[in-house]
Amino acid sequence: IGTLKDLKDLTLDYNRLRELPISLANLTGLEILSLNENKLRPFPEVVLYLSSLTSLYLEGNEITFVPPVVGTSTSLTELELMYNPLLNPPVDLLSSGTPAVLLYLNRLHHAELTGDLDLTVQSLKFLSFEGTDVVQLQRVSLSDNAFRLLSSMIC
Repeated sequence: IGTLKDLKDLTLDYNRLRELPISLANLTGLEILSLNENKLRPFPEVVLYLSSLTSLYLEGNEITFVPPVVGTSTSLTELELMYNPLLNPPVDLLSSGTPAVLLYLNRLHHAELTGDLDLTVQSLKFLSFEGTDVVQLQRVSLSDNAFRLLSSMIC
């Protein structure tokens, strides 16, 4: 597949894929990648090399976290993650749509780099740092969310 340089749309739904080959990164013109209903776990990081990717469909896999660096994508406009056992981003955030999910991931990525985590006004009910590298946080702002309990990651 990695030799199909002109490929724009690749659908691999309803297979039993557990991982993707690194050669997929050669599909530099790929805009749409659909991997719904597979067995992917963890998040297929090879997609981070697909700079033209605008739509990524990963519904119904076994993904527990999405790397925060996904939030820095400048081309991704559609990210579908429903029906995964997600801890991060929180499942309740998915209903807010792709822009909210990407903003959340971008803010986590910023926190990994700077130690400053700002998740204000995210409508979060649950927070997990699964799959992140935010152990050196110096400032955390979680105002204006829907938390009922603080995560053991904070306390």
